[in-house]
Amino acid sequence: MPENGGLHEQRAILLLHLVAIMKKQAKGSQQIRAKESEEAQEYIRALELQPKEDSALWGAVYAQINLGNEEDAIDLARTITLLQPGSRAASAAYIVALESGRKTPWKDPKKEKEVEDRLKRFLDSSPDESQLLAIWDALIMKNDRDGLDRIATRAKRLFPENSIFEERKLRSYSAGLLNYGALIEC
Repeated sequence: MPENGGLHEQRAILLLHLVAIMKKQAKGSQQIRAKESEEAQEYIRALELQPKEDSALWGAVYAQINLGNEEDAIDLARTITLLQPGSRAASAAYIVALESGRKTPWKDPKKEKEVEDRLKRFLDSSPDESQLLAIWDALIMKNDRDGLDRIATRAKRLFPENSIFEERKLRSYSAGLLNYGALIEC
């Protein structure tokens, strides 16, 4: 397994499911945290071995975010964008990581401008629907209505037959974003 990124990724997925089981069994939080950290390390190892593999990238970024290591997620996604400047998945993951690292309104105007610029370039690159949804969910968590409007507008042009973004936007606005978990289940 040492040089097989796919096996590291599969082991990370196994650990993800193990953590879910441990949470249902109400295991100790230290045990759960240790397995979550191990999962993140497996995704990172898979990404190191297969830097062009989108699923390893997303797994590593989300694992870091779930651990509360937003800065690590940002650094990881930024590194992949530098290694693969044309990768839409890397650009999307970087935007998601930046948004997840944002506590409330940006205190650093340079970071806010970076997110705006990257989102504009990303939307101009003809992204796929899953990438738009990932960014959409990150923006909704931070109540970034301008970003949500931009994504909904672009999605309407790219995917005119799919109204999921407009429906989600309307639901999020009408709910006032008070209960995000309930919106995701819709």
